[in-house]
Amino acid sequence: MRSTLSLFTFFLTAITPTLASAQDATPCVNIYHDQTDATDKNGSIQAIMLANLLGHWPKYEVRARPIANYTSAELENCGSTVYLGSNSETKVPAPFLSDYFTSQKRIAWVGFGQHQLDQTKMEAVFKHRVDGTVDLDKGSAKKPAFFQNVSYKDRVFEKSVETYEGEKIGAFAAVRFIPTDGSAKSYVVSELIHNKTYQTTAYILRAGSKFLVGDIPFSYVHEGDRYFVFADLLFDILDEQPLRSAPLAFARTEDIHGKYDTTLLNAVLDTHRSEQVPFSMAHIPMFVDPGNVVGHGAIKTPQPAHKAPDFKAFVQKVLSEPRNAVIWHGVTHQHLGASGDDYEFWQKASNKPIKGESVKWTLDRLISGMDVFEDYGIAPRYWVTPHYQASALNARVFAKAVPWQVGRITYYPSSFGPTFTIPAGGRETATETPSITKDGLKSIDPKSVSQVDTRSTDGETQMFPYEIYRDVYGQRIIPETLGYLSYSNRSRIVDHMLADARRNQVIRDYWASFFYHPFVFSAVEDGGIGLSPGDTTELRKLFIGIKMLGYTFTGLDEFESSLRASKERKSALAE
Repeated sequence: MRSTLSLFTFFLTAITPTLASAQDATPCVNIYHDQTDATDKNGSIQAIMLANLLGHWPKYEVRARPIANYTSAELENCGSTVYLGSNSETKVPAPFLSDYFTSQKRIAWVGFGQHQLDQTKMEAVFKHRVDGTVDLDKGSAKKPAFFQNVSYKDRVFEKSVETYEGEKIGAFAAVRFIPTDGSAKSYVVSELIHNKTYQTTAYILRAGSKFLVGDIPFSYVHEGDRYFVFADLLFDILDEQPLRSAPLAFARTEDIHGKYDTTLLNAVLDTHRSEQVPFSMAHIPMFVDPGNVVGHGAIKTPQPAHKAPDFKAFVQKVLSEPRNAVIWHGVTHQHLGASGDDYEFWQKASNKPIKGESVKWTLDRLISGMDVFEDYGIAPRYWVTPHYQASALNARVFAKAVPWQVGRITYYPSSFGPTFTIPAGGRETATETPSITKDGLKSIDPKSVSQVDTRSTDGETQMFPYEIYRDVYGQRIIPETLGYLSYSNRSRIVDHMLADARRNQVIRDYWASFFYHPFVFSAVEDGGIGLSPGDTTELRKLFIGIKMLGYTFTGLDEFESSLRASKERKSALAE
């Protein structure tokens, strides 16, 4: 019997490394959320947004599950686990509460319900305990009083406040962490700061491989939000190093069509050249304006941009410089209204998908827009969805057809059940994806677009701090983080964008990415901000300011070339 046991022990010892190697062959991340039933989409949209951020590291398989289904030791299956507690009343299973402290894996509890953790163990591990929540102060002051500001890496981020139907809304609540030991401060990664009293309280705690975050960071997000703090914290939750040592900047000019004023276009192109900033043009190839909204007359039949000689000459000037790019920005960028003003892959009035849309409808529409690019002699690699909104069906099509999306993306929890898995991939798939061609679009089998959701309800638009190599729809994304220049009521001016770029540069792999409309630089008497037509002083100020902060402006082809070079270096090292 002793001999048999010894042999069995030897056998287990011999095969254990093999089993571990097989299990770890595809690294994974667990996401647990507190969606309680099919009608409650809050948990799944949080899981979708986290899964998208994890697309910066596509090597991970992402496994999203309701926390109610958790079984003992389940988090041991992956190297990292994140629980998203959007509801403090959600009953978290006892095995998870126990495993949180006993597991040696990396684990983060993000949001509410942390009072369910064993507080004695919490005091021992984090030197803090949970005592309810902080929330909006009582009173009717015009400015909501609450813990609005978030300190992190010596920078101050904040939570947004919005007005909806006369009511102030925002992410006011957060877990209240109470220090219990003189060393408690050393466990604090980030603090909340009250916007009136300047009192501080812990917001993020870390004890080795365990993390606690005081709220859900995906709600009411803006360009200076604590959402970016959490996006940076993911590097630590996953134990990942940044992909780059220096931050990137990217600028694009928006809604450019064949009717555009080439005087303004040449003025901004000259500014890009003089500041050595690559010129990336989001181009609408076919112009339509049935109601004469833009002022070129009622145009009901799509007019291709390459038929306008002055505009075509401008495009050729842009393409003559290798750092520049023409980005495809919809086919007509309209459904019923004017190009650039209306949506295209979404019904604005009803806030629903286009009636009767299908995979074939979308592919046929894309094919119809390719004539313009073929005339230019280019095959596009980059796409901006008009107004950042399309149905989930179209997102699936874009994932098949387009190497890179640029900007922000709208996601729908109706596309996913409470349980979903995103397979692992690689960063190299972005550069291996062929450019868009008419033949390539025709070769896509409509039946190959799987998991198509025709409802597309409860959509939320997400911005990204860094490039995403795989979102939940399979898209690759170049981020847009700083919004766009808008001098209407001074809502988004250069100073605002520079302040956000300065604050956010502490975020690893962050892009200072933005867009602008050249019409902003019209003369004041024409509704612009220029002292004369084409006065780009403010654009130059923005370019110089971002460069002085230490960012390097990149062209899209330059960025892709860096990915190819990185892949080649890895291959050489492997050999």
